[in-house]
Amino acid sequence: MAPGSLLLGQQGNCFRCTHEHGVGDRCVAFYFDPEFIGELAAEIPSVSRTCFEIHRVPPLQALVPLFSDVRALADDGDATAEEELALRIAGAALRLASGGRDFNVNGREERRMVKALSVIGQRLTEPLSIAGLAKEVGMSRYHFLRTFHRTIGETPYRYILSRRLVFVAERLSSTSESVLDAALACGFGDLSEFTRRFRARFGVTPGMYRQQRRRSHRLRHAPSTVRTLGCS
Repeated sequence: MAPGSLLLGQQGNCFRCTHEHGVGDRCVAFYFDPEFIGELAAEIPSVSRTCFEIHRVPPLQALVPLFSDVRALADDGDATAEEELALRIAGAALRLASGGRDFNVNGREERRMVKALSVIGQRLTEPLSIAGLAKEVGMSRYHFLRTFHRTIGETPYRYILSRRLVFVAERLSSTSESVLDAALACGFGDLSEFTRRFRARFGVTPGMYRQQRRRSHRLRHAPSTVRTLGCS
C-alpha cells in the first residue's frame, strides 16, 4: 500500500493492510452494506459486478482530489460531508475495480517499489530523477519506470507531482503562508506553472481552494442560532 491507495475487501473475507507508516500517516476505513453496494453498482453504467476482482487500487490521478477531501474530513468531520464522501469512495472503488487492470507484481519488485515510495516521501520537496530513484532500489532506469507504472498505476513523474500538489493543498488549508511560499516549500519553482497544474487537479486556483476550505470550516463550526419570527 502507498499513500492514496485503496484496499478493497468483501464482507466476510479476512484481509490485512500492511505498509510502512510515516509521520502524520493515517488509514481511513469505509464500511458498506452489501445491499447498498448492489444498488450503487446498478446505477453505474460501466459496472456489472459487485465482487472486486482486484484488491488494491494504486494512488491514481483520479483519486487525488478524493483523498484530499478524505484527509480534510478525517481532521474535521461533518455528517453531511461524510455521507457524500462515502458515496464518492464507493463509486470510485466499483469503477476502478471493474476496469480490468492488473496492478500486481512479484514480491521482490513490490518491495523495491515500497522502498522507492519511501524515498520519494522523504525527499518529496527535493529534486528527484528516474536515474536517482532507480539507483536507490538497484534497478535499471527503464525497468524501474515500467515496474513503477505497473505497480503504482502512474509514472514516477506524475506520482511525484500528485504528492506535491496534495502537500501544497494541505498547507493552504492549515497555514496562513502565501501561495508562493507554499508552492516553493513543496518543491515547485514556477508559480504560474504550479497554478496551472493545481487548477487542473483540483478544479480551482490555489487561492480559491483556500477560500473554499476556510468557508467550509466556518460553516461547520458556526454556532447554531434560533430565530423567532414575530407577527404584528
